[in-house]
Amino acid sequence: MCMGKSKLGKLVPYYGLLAILIFLFGIVIGLTPLQAPDRDKASPSEVSFESTWGFIENIAQKPHPVGSEEHERVKNYLIQTLEEMGLDVEIQDTIVHKPERERATRVQNIVTKMEGSDSSGTVMLAAHYDSTFVSPGASDDGYGVAALMETARILQDISLKNDVIILITDGEELGLLGANAFVNEHPWAKDVDVVLNFEARGIKGATVMFETSGGNGALIKEFQKATSSPASNSFLKEVYDVMPNGTDLTEFVGAGMQGLNFASAQSFNSYHTTIDSLDFVDKNTLMHHTTYAYELATHFGNIDLSKIDNQSEKNAVYFNPVAHTFVSYSDSLVIPLLIVTLIGLIATVIHGIRRKLVSVLGTLIGFLLFLVSLAVAYGISLFALKLVTFFAEDVSWLLEFDQHIASIYLIGFLLITAAVLILFTYVVQKKIGAFQVVMGALIGWFLLACVSSILLTGASYLFVWPLIFSLIGTNLVFWKDRKFSTENNVLLYSAFLVPGIILFTFLVFAMYIALTITVIHIVMTVAALCLMLFVPVFARLKGSWKYAIGLLLLGVSIVTYETIAVEATSEHPIGNQVYYLADGDLEKAVWGIQTKPDSFTKQFVADESQFDEHPLPSFTFEEMYTADAPYYDTNLPQSELISDVKKDGWRTITLDIAAPNAIAIELGTNSDISINELSINGGELQLDEKHYSKENPYFIELFGLSKGFTMSFTIKAGESLDFYLIGKTFGLPEEHSYSERPANMTTHGDYNMVLKSFRY
Repeated sequence: MCMGKSKLGKLVPYYGLLAILIFLFGIVIGLTPLQAPDRDKASPSEVSFESTWGFIENIAQKPHPVGSEEHERVKNYLIQTLEEMGLDVEIQDTIVHKPERERATRVQNIVTKMEGSDSSGTVMLAAHYDSTFVSPGASDDGYGVAALMETARILQDISLKNDVIILITDGEELGLLGANAFVNEHPWAKDVDVVLNFEARGIKGATVMFETSGGNGALIKEFQKATSSPASNSFLKEVYDVMPNGTDLTEFVGAGMQGLNFASAQSFNSYHTTIDSLDFVDKNTLMHHTTYAYELATHFGNIDLSKIDNQSEKNAVYFNPVAHTFVSYSDSLVIPLLIVTLIGLIATVIHGIRRKLVSVLGTLIGFLLFLVSLAVAYGISLFALKLVTFFAEDVSWLLEFDQHIASIYLIGFLLITAAVLILFTYVVQKKIGAFQVVMGALIGWFLLACVSSILLTGASYLFVWPLIFSLIGTNLVFWKDRKFSTENNVLLYSAFLVPGIILFTFLVFAMYIALTITVIHIVMTVAALCLMLFVPVFARLKGSWKYAIGLLLLGVSIVTYETIAVEATSEHPIGNQVYYLADGDLEKAVWGIQTKPDSFTKQFVADESQFDEHPLPSFTFEEMYTADAPYYDTNLPQSELISDVKKDGWRTITLDIAAPNAIAIELGTNSDISINELSINGGELQLDEKHYSKENPYFIELFGLSKGFTMSFTIKAGESLDFYLIGKTFGLPEEHSYSERPANMTTHGDYNMVLKSFRY
């Protein structure tokens, strides 16, 4: 129904605002899956927050890396608590060597099994109890371990059909070593049908199921049945599959297990830092972890696990359309949906041509303008990023790691990008018309739908479903073009963009969380894909350029203000690191920092001019600001010859090695040498090659063994064993007096490293 001119004239200024509100509504809905559900409303009655909090409170008191006294305390607490629940607990104590990581570690996995009443298989719940060297590990992985402990407590009062293994791994932070030991050495590993792994990359937000094993169709169906507040989509799986990152699930899936991986990822500034602590725990996120663990354990614990085919090639496409609702379908429907979309696109072009609203040539020009728009979004945001990083150099840590600060920038960049695209489209569409630009954007979306449907089926929903709704909206506008006013058509079309806005909001925010502001230009290019479905129609409104100017000024103001006003606080700290490097051969030491001196680090290195490419010849660190330091030998490593046996042209040297006050020991050769065999405490280590030189030395990092171990080298009889040891702790020398970090600073770890050379 067409409105009268006088009435329309009064409403015209508000149509742009209404269209923007529709767009904002889609964004708000799109953000809801990223929020953890309210623990008081979403947690099952069986799950106790007080009990779960008690577990994490005991786990995350201090950093507890492998080899530390606190690690031993946490291990003993977990064992004792599980035994008090009536469970038989096994400690898998072994040394794991990963040549590709140049690392060997003593790991102590905590394992227990609950026998089922009528078992069709085994479900395993896994999380790791070691932390990094400076982080108390409240979220990583206190959330996961507390969730497993609470689930184990509840399961004592429940009879499940299937066997349930609780595996609390060690050495995850050092390269998934505990999980590696379990799958390669533990007899229960071959019995596991489904594994549920719990992790964290941030301390807040929804716990997202971000990774699955291959052939996940049956798993996703059961996941959907089991969970009351699922947060997941198959796009995340596609992305994680091509990333180099790994969690314990990487080892489990590599051993042939089916599995699901869960993690919280917001507030990335806490990840592996001092503020991953009890003070910053998000109680809703903690309970989302726990609710998942309980619901999935009881669900998989009672179904016929033999029906979950580990060899299936069928995957699922799945996502959250609104909040924690969950939609899934087989990837066998991806190509049929793409064909439906193609038919819809062809029909829309024909419809537009018949209505004389589009032409083939105009549509092709519109497609080129769509590509240009993406380039404009990329260029503008990259330029703005360069300005921000230049003027905010002192707080660059906050820009890269603090998601709260970065989110404010995200809003500003989105407003700037939208404004520039509106102004650009406002000018160019006068030549060819808005619908030509819209059709060009729809063709661009269809091409992306083709690529994703063929190469990344799990991501296809991001392009197919928004495109289907956009095609419906476009056809309705074509049909109503002469009956509705331009303003009414804009609102009608905008309403059909909401599904795309919802899905792309999650995509843009998830990319931003994962990649940080350092690649904001890529994130804005992705955002422009969605904006270019909305902008051409919005630009038809009278005065749309005024809205664009307003959005531009608002965006620039937000970015400018944040760049000027941003400062570190206790909740949003900046980071730094200090190195203490001591050469026990020369009895000389230096302080080192890799960024310019700040209010904390200047007490160690005050002069920016002391920038050394090689702070100490014996260390491989490069490019540091340095200053002379007092020499402390607390971490000085020791080596004692036990035996030296020559036989058949080979020489076997056995040594007792220790650095009693260190957390880890590094060993590297100093000269040309041929190593035939190498062992630690009698266990042979794998050698990738046999011949090493000064330029290509043998190197290994050893954790959990600093109190002392035996190491044997079998080398050629005529060669000398010339090597160095470094005793390493994370923290500065206790002998040195210094001011503590202020509350608005954190660190990924200070290093205290003392080197000593040996020759036999």
